[in-house]
Amino acid sequence: MPDYQHTPVTGLEYTRAYAIEINNRYGGAPSITFHLEVLTVLGDRTLSRGLPAVSCVFNPEGVIPLLNPADGEPTGESVTHDALYQILFSLCEHLRASYVSS
Repeated sequence: MPDYQHTPVTGLEYTRAYAIEINNRYGGAPSITFHLEVLTVLGDRTLSRGLPAVSCVFNPEGVIPLLNPADGEPTGESVTHDALYQILFSLCEHLRASYVSS
């Protein structure tokens, strides 16, 4: 058997959304899809492995428990799908107004 001179490595691995797709088609229910990947960081190399996407249709009364992005722990606060929709709408309108005025 060949000697491949294996070297032990230490690293870090985490899951992240690399793209977020929001659909708001006329006559349809708004929905959101998160495209996911697992990143494995080994020294100066980062390896990416795709995962299945997760999605949902916006439910105005749906509740999203908020997590701290730094550590993933629950903050004890929440927001509704309706509030998130309002935030995204407002961001779109703000960006659109900035684009039109420049």
